Amino acid sequence: FPSHDNAVSYDTTSYTDYRVVAKNRNLKIYAKKISDDYHKLVVDSELNYTATKQSNSGIPHIFSDSNNILHAVWHDDGNKRNQRQIFYSQYNPSVGYWTEPECIVADPFTSSNPQIAVDSLGNRYVVYETTKTEYTDISVIVGNALSWGNPYLLSSGLYDSFNPHIVIDDKNNAHVIWEDYRFGQAQLFYVKRNSSDGQWSGDLYGQNSLKITNEQIGAKRPSMAVFDNYVYVTWTSYAINGNTFIKLAKLDIGTATWSNAIQTGSDFVVSSANSRRADNSRVYRDWE
Repeated sequence: FPSHDNAVSYDTTSYTDYRVVAKNRNLKIYAKKISDDYHKLVVDSELNYTATKQSNSGIPHIFSDSNNILHAVWHDDGNKRNQRQIFYSQYNPSVGYWTEPECIVADPFTSSNPQIAVDSLGNRYVVYETTKTEYTDISVIVGNALSWGNPYLLSSGLYDSFNPHIVIDDKNNAHVIWEDYRFGQAQLFYVKRNSSDGQWSGDLYGQNSLKITNEQIGAKRPSMAVFDNYVYVTWTSYAINGNTFIKLAKLDIGTATWSNAIQTGSDFVVSSANSRRADNSRVYRDWE
């Protein structure tokens, strides 16, 4: 039992029937050889870890903060209702192991496709898709080392929204983008949370969120990166002729103005793009 260095000596050279009983952190193992009249207790142990409510997990996302602590989120359907929930765990290099997975969103409807970012104060922002209404909405939940707050709807009841992404700038402002179908074709919408007052720019339910694309057939699969005083956004642009492009736009955080979109991918079918910041002060884009 490596979880707490407990070893038990037992003769297993003859046929033996085992029974295992577990509850919470307690584990008991009974064994019965052919010569025995009944099962005898072999192990009575208390484990260091408890089982979680996880089952089928998917779409993990990981973020490394300024202290090199890793923060991971994913969705999981282990709630016996076939509805996904959001789980969180962290890895601290100084400790050397991942924390026990924590269910941070356990609403009575599906929550999925999470993305996480952490500011310089250690506040953790998780954006995700939720089916709280008749449409798929975008929600965010914020936590710190002590607890998690209540989910806040960034876009709700305005038709379907998917694929949220989040970045946090050097002033701890949070920037969120997603693909939104409120006008029929998918376009990208954006909101910002100001660190000074904690308010989201799009208001509750996203009525005043900012549309930053105007593509012919739609804009999908957004990705973001932040560097210096700019937020960079890439997405897949769909054209009437059936071709797709990779496009990029950037937000000047200081002036709150968006640049005109530029095409970065060629005129052929592509499926998605990602933006990432490198240590040499460049923003890279890759696509398939």
